[in-house]
Amino acid sequence: MTVFLVIAGVLFTGLVAAIGWTLLYIWIAGRPRAARRADAIVVFGAEATARGPCRELAARLDHAAELYRFGMAPRILCCGGRSGAISEAVTMADYLLSSGLPTEAVLTDEACPSTRAALEATRRHAAGRWDTVLLVSSPYHLCRIMSEARWWGVRAIACPTGRTPLMVRFRPRTRQMMREVAAIWWYAVTRIGRESTTPSPLDSHPIGEMEPASAWSPVVPERR
Repeated sequence: MTVFLVIAGVLFTGLVAAIGWTLLYIWIAGRPRAARRADAIVVFGAEATARGPCRELAARLDHAAELYRFGMAPRILCCGGRSGAISEAVTMADYLLSSGLPTEAVLTDEACPSTRAALEATRRHAAGRWDTVLLVSSPYHLCRIMSEARWWGVRAIACPTGRTPLMVRFRPRTRQMMREVAAIWWYAVTRIGRESTTPSPLDSHPIGEMEPASAWSPVVPERR
């Protein structure tokens, strides 16, 4: 019985430590950082309805639009899946167009029901055309995004939004952070044994790497 308790205690301590380290990496990846010019901005989808994007997705799109207006990239790729008749990517594009962005600057990819699919699509769109992309999503999402970007060989710069509607409330934020811990572990496990299609050494910016202070750093205003 004593041995069992010792083993259980060690396993529990290891689990807590692993969760703590993962949460630390999520926090580091989601910190505001400076942006620099790239060939495209990629926005990751979230819930969309017939009325438009949810508030969390709208915050991502506002951030991407701000990057575009300040000349950080000449185009925005909206990555999303479908829910029945609702297309996340088309809803995202409509939102950007209604905010004044030109039609030629907005691209869509509807075959992106997951983060992994969105990075695969990004690499497909970039092939032979784009060298570096800015990846835009909520702060809690960037750790997993950048990990996948490195695996897919996408040259990427993390561009988290400011504090989104979900992140300003304690319970939703805690629930989402723990969900993200599980998602990061799941993505890591499901990469084991799979052959990446990456043809060359991965070249994404390391998580937490900051651009020089002289670079412009857009941050979406907090929503209350």
